[in-house]
Amino acid sequence: MDQGVIRSLKCHYRKQLIFRILECYDKNKDCDISLLDAVVLLEKSGRLVRESTIRNWFSHVGLTKTQQTEDDGEEDDNVSLSKWLEKHGVNPFSQNEIEHFECCDDAVITSGEVSEEDIVALVNEKNNSIVDSSSDMEEEQDKTRFFNCRCKSSYKRFEQFFATENFDEYVVDLFKIVDKKSDELCIKSKTFQPKTLFSM
Repeated sequence: MDQGVIRSLKCHYRKQLIFRILECYDKNKDCDISLLDAVVLLEKSGRLVRESTIRNWFSHVGLTKTQQTEDDGEEDDNVSLSKWLEKHGVNPFSQNEIEHFECCDDAVITSGEVSEEDIVALVNEKNNSIVDSSSDMEEEQDKTRFFNCRCKSSYKRFEQFFATENFDEYVVDLFKIVDKKSDELCIKSKTFQPKTLFSM
């Protein structure tokens, strides 16, 4: 196998393993990983390897069709419009027209005049609303973090159940999508750092 696929698989496996260890650490439990857990982590890591990495491996080994015959007829389709116009000697705009379009709105007023008092009032109003909403945000983050981690632990039970029974692949794939989304939400909730505001 190409080293890119192996490297990507190992990277995703380590990430899943560290995530599992951190979950156990957050719950103040010992992290015991069984052979089944390792296989599940490996399978999940395999799903996370990008399609482009696998495609590059196939082309590196030489297991793909040569695309030269297909690309010959589509040569003009893959070229940007400006390059195509240059190639065919078409110049749709003169330099004067281009310069006119570039600076036609330089004199346009985009905002009104604001006094210093207005700016200070807006900043103070914004700071007051941020300080008031920071405690609400912390409560909401705690609820979200609790829900995401609880969803993750429920999925693990289903995962063990799926490993022991035969199920339709469609059902298993749907639960894998749910697992991926819960991973993203759990990581996002743990890595979010609220802003620290200092009022003067």
